[in-house]
Amino acid sequence: MKITFLLFINFLFVLNFDSLSQKKVEILLIGTSHNYELNVTNDFDYVKEAVRNFKPDIFCTEYLSKDNESQSVIETYYGERMMQRREMLLAKNIMAEKEIPEIIKKSYKTLKANPDSKQARIDLAHALYLSEDLGNAHYQIYQLMKADLNKEESEYLSNIFDVKDSLIKYTCRKNNEYTNLVFPLAVELNIQKLYGFDCQRFDPLWNVAWEKSDSLYTAFEDKLKADTNDLNSKKSLKTIDAFMKEYYASQKRLRAAYQEGTQIHFFNTKEFDDLAEWGDFLREDIYQLEGFPMEAYQEKRKYWQQRNEQMVQNTLKAIKQSKAKKVVVFVGASHRRLLSQMFERNPNVTLKTIDQVN
Repeated sequence: MKITFLLFINFLFVLNFDSLSQKKVEILLIGTSHNYELNVTNDFDYVKEAVRNFKPDIFCTEYLSKDNESQSVIETYYGERMMQRREMLLAKNIMAEKEIPEIIKKSYKTLKANPDSKQARIDLAHALYLSEDLGNAHYQIYQLMKADLNKEESEYLSNIFDVKDSLIKYTCRKNNEYTNLVFPLAVELNIQKLYGFDCQRFDPLWNVAWEKSDSLYTAFEDKLKADTNDLNSKKSLKTIDAFMKEYYASQKRLRAAYQEGTQIHFFNTKEFDDLAEWGDFLREDIYQLEGFPMEAYQEKRKYWQQRNEQMVQNTLKAIKQSKAKKVVVFVGASHRRLLSQMFERNPNVTLKTIDQVN
């Protein structure tokens, strides 16, 4: 019943989105990793060239947005340390909480007229962090860390954010998709702000469903192995063994891509789509085995489906708000297949791949 209701809401949103658009929106969907190898030269030019050729209006990224999630979800997802840091920054009394929305608006306006205004960028980063817009706060901090600050500007920044703070270290991590792709491309293409589209409201239920399905599958396989004289058990184990050989062979090719620095290529292939699907949900031939805990896997898939449906809705909402016609969506590669299928079902979206743009 919950899935039916969510699909109905999605249907209404799509109708509303369609009615307000005169022209198809183009979406370039890019599967990424949250962790890249640091000891190899990664071929990010493959993606960067596609984004440049595409000439996007906005970037949508896998951050949370207060426009899409409740306060409790944001606090749970980002954790106690972030909320404590926020309270610590508020306690400095540099910026009153009631002033935050106006400071954000004013700082964006100042930076549009004068992109070199470091003080406006520091104020903006500060206000965005206090407003719990972590994606855009990180984007502004990234630019400050790349900027040539004078003594006065450095002191002003240090008075707000300690440069040794974990917030700064996290923002400038060298192995994630933001430092390597999103932030530098956004600066190059003069993208002023990022639109977060992730959804984490189903995460607690997903975790419970994952643990349950994993436990039941282990018991299922253990039972097959215990029934050594049963012909059906032997046949089932043979099917599982064949699947695992394919799975590990694909995993091996992924590891090779990591070592070669071409993992961004691999993430945007059908093979990785299959690999991600198998890792989370196994494969259809496994479902057919007698005694397989199908109900538990259906439950797990339900929450994955709901999360991805909401991510699509959030993206369409950002497109509507920004009036964008060309959008780059950066997302963890395990979401790529499902998001592609959902976007393709929307008659007012033209989905593009990296190879189609390059």
